[in-house]
Amino acid sequence: MAKIPKIIFTKQLRGSNLARISLSARQFANLLKNEDLKILFSDLQIGPPHHRSTNYLYLIKEGIIFQPSRDEIEYLEDFFNIEKFNCEEMKQYLVCQYYEIDDYMKFEEFIEANFGLRKEDFDLFQEAKKYSFSNRKEYLEAKKFGIKDINEFKEWKSTDFDNYKDFIKARKGGFDSRREFNDAQKYNIGDINDYQKFIDKGLKELEKKIQEVENDSNRAFDNRNYKEFIRLMYLSIEKIVEIIYLRVIGEPIPNDDDLNTSDMIEQVQTKLGKDFNLLDKFHKWRLMRNDIVHENLDVNPKTAEEAREFYQVTKEKLMNQFYNFS
Repeated sequence: MAKIPKIIFTKQLRGSNLARISLSARQFANLLKNEDLKILFSDLQIGPPHHRSTNYLYLIKEGIIFQPSRDEIEYLEDFFNIEKFNCEEMKQYLVCQYYEIDDYMKFEEFIEANFGLRKEDFDLFQEAKKYSFSNRKEYLEAKKFGIKDINEFKEWKSTDFDNYKDFIKARKGGFDSRREFNDAQKYNIGDINDYQKFIDKGLKELEKKIQEVENDSNRAFDNRNYKEFIRLMYLSIEKIVEIIYLRVIGEPIPNDDDLNTSDMIEQVQTKLGKDFNLLDKFHKWRLMRNDIVHENLDVNPKTAEEAREFYQVTKEKLMNQFYNFS
């Protein structure tokens, strides 16, 4: 390529290039002394109307031209053979050089997609286009979750799942509903069939019943009705043992006296390979409950407080197993 003649104008330099580099008159003078001189264009408009500016500077190749004349621009258009880049004027060629593209039509497509104007915006657009994305916001969201398939993204967005990872996990488990999936996650259930079995066993209703009895027992304690508190506390523990038995053993509870609460605790402990260390205390409070019910035994505040502590520890041990069992 032939050396481009230097064309230097003395008018004061103003403006910045697309990289936001401001040049003072002294910096401009230093550019002139540099052996690797570049063409410097000013007063060339670029982009859609609301992005136009008459103070942009464009740095390219050799030589320096500041506020070139029409003849000078035409000379450079021929020199760089801008038609090869589908450009009709020099400023379009400069756009191709800035974005490092070989066809101005690619820039027009980029502008229409509304991805921005920066070089990094163009690179993002090219990346999104590779995966058939045409919307900047959608592609950035897809990229955040590592999605590289527009159809995968659309499938996710057609559901009520806010989080893509939850969507993948739910889809793998056969869940269509986010509500059901979230509820299943609460019980450490990852498959829709297992969740349906869980529902069919009536475990959610039993869980609700446990909470209702606990609320009643708390009210009794607050009202200093300690006899009623211990009766309800023991009833709640029986329900907790039932629910953990149904979850862990997976069999219906017989409708007879062949299987009592202590037996259920022992079977659960055997299945899990754990000792909850509560049978002795459980027997103690069962005897007290019987004396209260049948002998009208009085209960003082200290005893009631001990009962409440036992209940809280027992509930935590058993319900943790209930929620985390798999």
